[in-house]
Amino acid sequence: MIRPVGCAAIVLVLLSSACGRSSQGYLDKGKALAAEGKYEDASLNFRNAIHSNDRNGEAHVELGLLLLRLNQPGEAYGELSRAVELLPNRNDLKVKLAEVAFGIYVVDSHHPPQLYRRVTELADGIIKDDPYDGLRLKAHLAAADKNITEAEALFRKANEIRPSQPEIIHGLVEVLLQGSQPRSGEELALQFIQREPSYRPLYTVLLMYYLRANRESDAEKLLKLQLQNNPNSKEAILELAEFYARGSREKELKDVLLQIESNPQKFPDAHLSVGDFYRVRQRWDDALREYSQGAKLQPSQRMTYVKRMAEVWLAEGKVQQADPLVAELLAKAPNDEEIKALRGTMLLASGTPEANAQAAELFAKLVGQTPTNAVWRFNYGRALVALGARERAGNELQESIKLQPSFLPPYLLLVELSEAKRDYAATIRYADEILALDPSMVQIRTLRAASLMNLGRVNDARGELAILARDYPQDRNVRRQVAALNLHDKEYASAEERLRALIQEDPRDFEAKTALVRTLTAQKKFEKALIFLESERKLHPDSSELASITATTEMQAGRPDLGIVEYRKVLAAAPSAQTYLALGYAYRQNKDLSNAVSAFEKAEEIAPQDIAPVILLSETLAASGQSKKALDVCREGLKRHPNDALLLNSAAYLTAETGGDLDEALTFVQRAMQVDSKPPAFSDTLGWIYYKKNLMDSARRVFSVLTTKYPKNADYRYHFGLVLLKTGDRHAADSQFLAALASNPSGELRPQIQSLLSQTRNGNLQNK
Repeated sequence: MIRPVGCAAIVLVLLSSACGRSSQGYLDKGKALAAEGKYEDASLNFRNAIHSNDRNGEAHVELGLLLLRLNQPGEAYGELSRAVELLPNRNDLKVKLAEVAFGIYVVDSHHPPQLYRRVTELADGIIKDDPYDGLRLKAHLAAADKNITEAEALFRKANEIRPSQPEIIHGLVEVLLQGSQPRSGEELALQFIQREPSYRPLYTVLLMYYLRANRESDAEKLLKLQLQNNPNSKEAILELAEFYARGSREKELKDVLLQIESNPQKFPDAHLSVGDFYRVRQRWDDALREYSQGAKLQPSQRMTYVKRMAEVWLAEGKVQQADPLVAELLAKAPNDEEIKALRGTMLLASGTPEANAQAAELFAKLVGQTPTNAVWRFNYGRALVALGARERAGNELQESIKLQPSFLPPYLLLVELSEAKRDYAATIRYADEILALDPSMVQIRTLRAASLMNLGRVNDARGELAILARDYPQDRNVRRQVAALNLHDKEYASAEERLRALIQEDPRDFEAKTALVRTLTAQKKFEKALIFLESERKLHPDSSELASITATTEMQAGRPDLGIVEYRKVLAAAPSAQTYLALGYAYRQNKDLSNAVSAFEKAEEIAPQDIAPVILLSETLAASGQSKKALDVCREGLKRHPNDALLLNSAAYLTAETGGDLDEALTFVQRAMQVDSKPPAFSDTLGWIYYKKNLMDSARRVFSVLTTKYPKNADYRYHFGLVLLKTGDRHAADSQFLAALASNPSGELRPQIQSLLSQTRNGNLQNK
């Protein structure tokens, strides 16, 4: 008997059928668009196919492969994982997924263990049906683990199944060169090159081996052999040119590049390629010459060459020269997003607050239109840094890295920001990620060593600097950092000798001069440092940097009044939030709290997104007896920086001190400790609020721990004494007050402690 089908069931069937057809339609359209190179439109169609039917495995496959083409491996991994789940019999998908997972695992400096496990699981499953691919994947995993012996055995097994596959020979050569058989690896590479002369990756592996072993002659022979075997390869010519550029062999460099420039039939974009070669090496004049020549010879490609010329001028910071070129580009293609981005870069290069704001607005729109463009996200991050919105900038830079993990500029800006914040752990983390992409960056290796020193890992830094000094004895950054190590070790004579040599070689070396002043002041040779600075200022009378260092030196010498004079000179030449902060601190040292408040207010006005002016302004207002106004500043600051631990702690303490809601104060300090539980001052605030709330057992526990860990802190002793008094333990309170007096309390705290001691001894103390 046929049962009647209800309306709801009919609707579901029809909807299911429609969804299926709709999903397939989107999939077919996406494939067609991808074939035409319209990747953004193709991506949208594949996503619509999935939205219509999430179980359309082919749509997940196509989207995953497209994302790989767009250099978005993270998202591609998710799509291919879903495809494997929906199409469990597709071994080719498992292989591709394993390759993507392994690629992410290797590039990520943290080497996520879940990806390692995923590749292992996939390889174990693949090996049953496809031993070759399974062995290949397991061999790469072993090589990544530096398990050279196992990797070699696995590569050899895979080679037995499918002999002389380029990828297997490539992997086997790499592990042989890394292990105890480098000669065998070299011979295998040369044999395979003879057999497959066009397989360039093997030349690269062997080249890196020769360079690491300082076999320059063999490296040159290999590069010449590569060019001889691949005479039509522009990349082979440029690699040989790069070798000559590194060795400053100018004649050979020009002769090699001439092979591109003199053959426009074979290399129609010769001037573009050679210009790019020079641009990457920051040889700006050479790059501009090539681009200018290319624009004349290829008028149909003028826009491309003009873009490059504008980029060079902007890289040099020469906005005036770039301006007419960008104007020409915008006139011809006002809606071209790349040209708009170039305009944004020009705005950033001009450096004014108004231009930075315009650049941020422009890049925000570009990112909104094309969120997958890593370069635009990076530039948006740059604009936000210029505006002082560093937290938001960090988010954009991280997004840029996710989109293009091999794109170095966001890493370089993040490492710069973390160093500026003195977050040396983050600096090391970003430096490691940069060096994983480009191990040759000496400046980053040197910065990493400096960060190790700042974290107290001096022996680690010493080891790294020893290697750098050996390999790059003339590098000025390395020599400056070795001098910094000398200064840390109190080897003042060695530090001075190195720094004076650097200054003598290059009188423009401002960093070496600054380091020399630090070395002199570390020895309390303030007058000697000031004499040196005076001589430098005669040579550079308009240098605000020298005036700033002079001001800092006067402060260190205990002369804040003279420091104030110098900071005012700096501000007259170039107002900045940083200098106003320094001026405010100088006023505080000079006991002029009113002017200190004004300076900090000015700093906050210039850099409203910066947290330092807010905290210093609040502290100074509180110190001048304006606690309620200080609390208002904190509350306003928390609207912009809701998770700043220092600001939360200040808000907690001031709320308690001004008779505010103690429960709110407790919430503030607890939030601060969730963000950062380490600072003892936060525990002090917590204990003080417990005291105010009459929770004496809790307060006693907090201050007992604090005074045990920090026995020389007068404030903690004083607060503990008050808690003990409140609980009736006057003898123990006296002990804490005496210990506080012996711990050099501040000028205003000392009389309070003495008064309490006098009252307890006379027996006329009223409970606080």
